[in-house]
Amino acid sequence: FNNNGNTDFMKNILYVKFLHIPAYIFIFILGFAMLTVPLGFIITICCFIADCWSIFFTGLPMTFALIAKYRRKKISKKFAVVHSILAFIFCLDIIDGVYLKRKL
Repeated sequence: FNNNGNTDFMKNILYVKFLHIPAYIFIFILGFAMLTVPLGFIITICCFIADCWSIFFTGLPMTFALIAKYRRKKISKKFAVVHSILAFIFCLDIIDGVYLKRKL
């Protein structure tokens, strides 16, 4: 990362998180609707796993960006740990991403 690259990287991650909002809603509705169908529980579990994967794959780069900021001594260890955990929690990841974009 260059001096501004880390901030640009976090901004791009935030855009990806915003793109996932319609996917979260679609997967939630599909999974909920499948509970009424025989064997729909399996589809619901697959939808839940898809949600978890999408949160994981956007939370991981956010965590790496926070670690890079910590190594440069721009944020504290406690700040990095708390926001890294929030990057993996449903709905809080988007709120936290907006907060980090404004703060950092």
